Amino acid sequence: MLKQIVEYGIITQEQAQLIDKLHYTTKKDIDLLLEEYGYINSVTRAQMQARQNEIPYVDLSSHSITEEALQCITKEKALEYTLLPLYVNEHELTIAINEAADFGKLIFLERHTQKNIRFVYTDTQQLLSHIQMHYYGEKSLQVYMYDFETSDVILLLNTLLNSAIDYRASDIHLSPEHDALHVFFRIDGVLQHMAVVKLEMLSSLAVRIKTLSNLDISQKRIAMDGSFSHHHLDKEFDFRVSTLPTDMGENIVMRILSKDANLFKVDNLGINESNTKKIKELIHKPYGVILITGPTGSGKTTTLYAVLNEINRLQKNILTIENPIEYRFPFIKQTQYNPKAGFTYDMAIKSFMRQDPDVIMVGEIRDPQTAELAMEASITGHMVLSTLHTNDALSAITRLKSLDVAPYLLGSGMLAVLAQRLVRKLCEHCKIPQELQKEDLKNYNFGIDDLNVAKDITIFKACGCDRCYGLGYKGRIAIVEIVEIDKQMQRYISDGATESQLHTYTKEQGMKTLRDDALEKVFTGKTSFDEVERHIF
Repeated sequence: MLKQIVEYGIITQEQAQLIDKLHYTTKKDIDLLLEEYGYINSVTRAQMQARQNEIPYVDLSSHSITEEALQCITKEKALEYTLLPLYVNEHELTIAINEAADFGKLIFLERHTQKNIRFVYTDTQQLLSHIQMHYYGEKSLQVYMYDFETSDVILLLNTLLNSAIDYRASDIHLSPEHDALHVFFRIDGVLQHMAVVKLEMLSSLAVRIKTLSNLDISQKRIAMDGSFSHHHLDKEFDFRVSTLPTDMGENIVMRILSKDANLFKVDNLGINESNTKKIKELIHKPYGVILITGPTGSGKTTTLYAVLNEINRLQKNILTIENPIEYRFPFIKQTQYNPKAGFTYDMAIKSFMRQDPDVIMVGEIRDPQTAELAMEASITGHMVLSTLHTNDALSAITRLKSLDVAPYLLGSGMLAVLAQRLVRKLCEHCKIPQELQKEDLKNYNFGIDDLNVAKDITIFKACGCDRCYGLGYKGRIAIVEIVEIDKQMQRYISDGATESQLHTYTKEQGMKTLRDDALEKVFTGKTSFDEVERHIF
């Protein structure tokens, strides 16, 4: 099996040898080890099975599933056999299955449906999610959430957790008001009001959440933090809990974290091809500081994790200091920021330097000591990755100067700065063309070049459908600008050049700004003007 996976180009020979050694030592299944060490995920596994069995692989998110096909098989059988009918014609029914399908059990389908069956593979996560979506309907929280009684608190919480996962929410907010408990989900960065629950449910919900999170259930007047795990759709999720006492009762926010670190891939960030190539080239340099900048919620941590996942962890000694550790990666030594114990960012870097590091990741540069140590680590032959809160890439240079980093250290230590924002992607199933008006273009600060480019291009706007829960958007992509610190720029920085002078130089070099990248995403139909206006213009 490992030989085939190497031949497919999924893992290297070196990685295959590691898995073989682990299999011999631990006696664990090879499939499980491949997944645990981040070499394959459910999608890759399904694609491998499809290739081995010479059955097509499909991405269900890009397929229209017909009602006629769904009626061919009952929802009970679909769930029991883990399959989903996709489309049907007079003689043939196409059914999606996962890699664990029992073909012996599926023989009955031809007799049951009176049609020839054509199988296609998809990954388990997509399959379970679409079975629930198409057979059991959208999670209509608004309809029945208010009817839960106190005795149903476990069912209520599970409904909230499962629904939030199905909606791809990043956070659940339970916010009490004087008459009811309001439920909000943050979906693709935007808070959405989802449902109303009886106010008397808050106390029972708080006790249940605190019990799961190992928090003191008797405490209601202090803020507390905790976490718990939850299983849904054949997958494990971590929920990071924060409670806050308010005059209306305890406000509870739960951050949802998937345990699947395989999600983090540079190719999946939605960054265009040229910038993706540039990022991959930069992170394989032997040393230098790469900073990722942007406001809170701009996806800096996600990009950092994707970069770490891209680096060969067998040949590189990688150490991180994080606040908190959100995702765990094999062969990366991850440590937790703990100022009470004296383990701060600057102390961590000092400790790391005695651990023979190749790559150091610092969660955030926020003080002069950390900034200076990061630069010194880079000029002594180490790759340093970190984040900074600035609005654009060049502002990072100014910010580091304000932290008293010497210009010569900046010039010699910096490798690149990547500034980013996250914008919502238009739903591919319902986006509609938008007619451009001159007045609208003026509002977007269009220049004559932009007008000439846009006049022959179809621009789209959000509409809303069942696939995107009526929001018009589904998922997010990154808008980025990258400043590479070349030799000339190193000289400018070392000589104390102003941000304005650096901006003039980067413009002469043809650097694409955040605005340029945002317009490209609009012109290619990936997002809308309304969406990028919220973040860029």
